Amino acid sequence: MDVEDEQSGRLLREFESLRPTYEEFSKSVSLLLGKLLRKPLQIHSINCRVKDPGSLSGKLRRPNKKYDQLDQITDLAGVRITTYFAEDVELVARVIESEFQIDTQNSVDKREVLDPDRFGYQSLHYVCSLNGDRVNLGEYKDFTGIKVEIQVRSILQHAWAEIEHDLGYKAGSVVPKPIKRRFARVAGLLELADDEFARIRRELSEYAESVSEVIKGAPANVGIDKISLRSVFETSPSAVKRLSETIASLIDASLLPLDDRQIDEFVASLILLGVDTVAKLEQAIACRAHIVGEFAEKWLDGTDHLYVPHEIGLLYLCYVLLGEMKDTKKAIKFIEINHFLDGANLVHRIFNTYDSIVDKGRND
Repeated sequence: MDVEDEQSGRLLREFESLRPTYEEFSKSVSLLLGKLLRKPLQIHSINCRVKDPGSLSGKLRRPNKKYDQLDQITDLAGVRITTYFAEDVELVARVIESEFQIDTQNSVDKREVLDPDRFGYQSLHYVCSLNGDRVNLGEYKDFTGIKVEIQVRSILQHAWAEIEHDLGYKAGSVVPKPIKRRFARVAGLLELADDEFARIRRELSEYAESVSEVIKGAPANVGIDKISLRSVFETSPSAVKRLSETIASLIDASLLPLDDRQIDEFVASLILLGVDTVAKLEQAIACRAHIVGEFAEKWLDGTDHLYVPHEIGLLYLCYVLLGEMKDTKKAIKFIEINHFLDGANLVHRIFNTYDSIVDKGRND
């Protein structure tokens, strides 16, 4: 056995003995990052790993690198953070830089070193260790001096890297010329997609901030969507909110917080029933508030609920609209949208309840 093989064998044995510590370290860093990033933004995933002995053996045998000590190898423990948006990579970077001791010599922003004629995406790579304040805590004391490689990239960058790896063409120089051009085209499309998703998010945020004022001034110009419907509920005073409060009071129940999934379903339901603007929703409630209340009272008679959905007023408004239309196909579609069970009987009950209230009104 030559000197290099002996050195490699020694480092591999040392790594095997320390591997449980590296595994615990990578898990601890992953959990810590999850806590640190919970408030600034929503992360797609945080994964941790420890270098495979076979991969380490291959690294030790590379002719262009010589390692005398195990701590010279900076990627034995690894954490990968995948963001939804490329622009969030910078936010994650700021958190890492403020919370960890960065090994600047071994850290690299591969997005900046990517050659213009190369294809593909690269990650932001940090090599770092726990800072002095944190390593003094009891839960981290065993990790003094250990380094971890933290990779940060967007979900589209991650998709590119995974597909590129699966195809076996990580290096641009080994790709046949005709295929290399196609790689470059796909890379450009993904980069545009990353930018467009970020722009869409910013525009949605701006729309959410301004929609309540637009609703006040020109509700006919505001379509029913998830943001506008939530804004209608949150605007005070709100006819939609008052309708829900009235129905809840009939059975002495409290309203639950707004539910995003139910908001989605009621957007689809209202549009199905022809209520596709905020103005039409306000008009529908204004014209039917009394009959919706009567419908809900009859429907809920004898039931006992401590809590009801915040959107309950919309539910009974939709029931009344369905009763007016007597459109069985739309009623079935409504039931499918809202994932209700026993569709045929529910349609029959909606129509009968509505008719009984209308007939009572005529007799009165």
